[in-house]
Amino acid sequence: MNGNTLTSNSAVGNYTWIDCISGITLSLNNSYTPIISGSYAVIIEYNGCIDTSLCHYVSIPNSINEISEESSTKIYPNPSNDKVFFENLKFTNIELYSIEGKKIQECKFVGKYILDVSKLSKGIYFVKDITNFKVYKLILIKRFAIR
Repeated sequence: MNGNTLTSNSAVGNYTWIDCISGITLSLNNSYTPIISGSYAVIIEYNGCIDTSLCHYVSIPNSINEISEESSTKIYPNPSNDKVFFENLKFTNIELYSIEGKKIQECKFVGKYILDVSKLSKGIYFVKDITNFKVYKLILIKRFAIR
């Protein structure tokens, strides 16, 4: 670990960085820089062998901080499938980020606070309040309609 960047000691192989809690794949590079505090591990595959590192906790002070559960702002349903509703929202400009830290879209809400996430893949995303630098974790699941 160098700063907030985790790097595999292995110079060869295929790398898969994962969130130790959710098991979600985060990166396929030999290093990974998290955008939120958490525990991360790397899975290395080489010549038919697979090994997983220990989980390493990374603390990112004064960066993206998740809103506590007692916050008056609610995002629902969460997990979601197609639309996300915001209640008691104190901002109108948001940015949506993937778990890798890639900005997916920017939104300016006028009137109704509804975010359409139907075209996104399942996984963990972050909704960032641009004004107050607060972040809400959003989990997307995809359900298939039964016909």
